[in-house]
Amino acid sequence: MSMFRSSQIRLGVGILALALVIAGCSASAKNQVYFGKVTPPSDNTLHYVSGSEPESLDPQIGTDQPEARIYMSIFEGLTEYHPKTMEAIPAIAERWDVNHDSSEFVFHLRKNARWSNGDPITARDFVYTFRRGFSPKLASRNAYLGYYIKYAQGYNEGGVFARDPRTGEFLLAKDFKEDAPKVEANKAEAPAPAPTDGKTNAPATQPAEKQSPAPETEFSKFIRSPERLVLPSDEKDRNKALEADPKLKAAVAGKEFVEVKAEDVGIEAVDDYTIRVTLTQSAPFFLGVIAHQFFRAVPQKIIEQHHEAWTQPQNIVTCGPFKVETWKPYDKLVMVRDPMYWDAAKVRLDRIAFYPSDDNPTTMNMYKAGQVDAVLNHTVPA
Repeated sequence: MSMFRSSQIRLGVGILALALVIAGCSASAKNQVYFGKVTPPSDNTLHYVSGSEPESLDPQIGTDQPEARIYMSIFEGLTEYHPKTMEAIPAIAERWDVNHDSSEFVFHLRKNARWSNGDPITARDFVYTFRRGFSPKLASRNAYLGYYIKYAQGYNEGGVFARDPRTGEFLLAKDFKEDAPKVEANKAEAPAPAPTDGKTNAPATQPAEKQSPAPETEFSKFIRSPERLVLPSDEKDRNKALEADPKLKAAVAGKEFVEVKAEDVGIEAVDDYTIRVTLTQSAPFFLGVIAHQFFRAVPQKIIEQHHEAWTQPQNIVTCGPFKVETWKPYDKLVMVRDPMYWDAAKVRLDRIAFYPSDDNPTTMNMYKAGQVDAVLNHTVPA
């Protein structure tokens, strides 16, 4: 058989196969046979299989994808992810200013942003949120995302500064660059976002020569001063580090150790609606980093009142487009549109019902029966 003849046969088989597929699709449409149920919904509710049962409704605790989808519906941060490009766009912060090397960000909050209980959201709420997230007591597994913020890593890891008791001066990180804590290289590799004002495609940041930075404060003078050296607070770990570096050991001799506190972390409420965040290095991509759930505002008053029970439906207060209506663990979590949300007029759904299930056959049966509109896992069980 010639090569030309063989090619003709293969082409003919391919056309026949395609024709059979088209015929099958046409027959299915004609006989109204369809895998799922397509009856129009009776109400404006999205029914969604979100995956496994959420570990917590606390956005600084959960780390998996199922929780992330839930957090994005009920909590909001300074920035948000663009639904198509995933770039950073304004959220509770309506605009921001960035310094010349992207190591300092000043965020200006919306004055109409409110918690689901009607209380205004202020700069102090974000200062509390960031400090809580880095707290060693909370032990958040996502705290490392904020290690770009000055002294966040030192506070989170329970570090100490080394101070000369005679002069009051601190050892500086720049003098011990090989020993100073550094953010891992792979955490710094992220694309720089192009933020907009959320309404047009105009940049949300002003040109450098026209920026209006927040006023100078005592804290800003401190946080902009040369970075202090941070050492482990644990004596055993600290001695191990000192033994490995004779220069450092000699410099630390006779010094007193001062705990790195939450108040040292580089976030400041300049006024009720202005936040300044100071980083350890240039990070133009930081606007995208803080859209993560870990940085979304959490309510200080409610957490201090109810402690670990603050996420229970009867206690929880949120700040996103939806708020918690009911939660029956391992069955269904229902969110309802929050009228207090600053952009409530643009929220199209009335409710979102999350169904926790990571069992593929169960999920597929729910979809086939028309009980859910979408599923997290698109794998069809064998």
